Amino acid sequence: ALDIACKYLARAMANIALVIDPNAFIIGGGVSEAGDILIEKIRKYYALECFNNYKNVDVKLSKLKNDAGIYGGAALAINNLKGVYR
Repeated sequence: ALDIACKYLARAMANIALVIDPNAFIIGGGVSEAGDILIEKIRKYYALECFNNYKNVDVKLSKLKNDAGIYGGAALAINNLKGVYR
């Protein structure tokens, strides 16, 4: 199941790379709890799926892991409040 999930995720990332030309892909959320085993499998399948121009795109784990959404939501709320009280 892990191989299948990583294969499809890598395929999606390869398609996204064609559109936005990223410097890196950051894997976060609950998926990131799987750790290095997940990243290595994604990198393996990504190298098979992507065009040569995008093989150097790095795949990393988010440092915030599952808390990324909470931090993003808080930052959005703070920025919106600043706009209201200016």
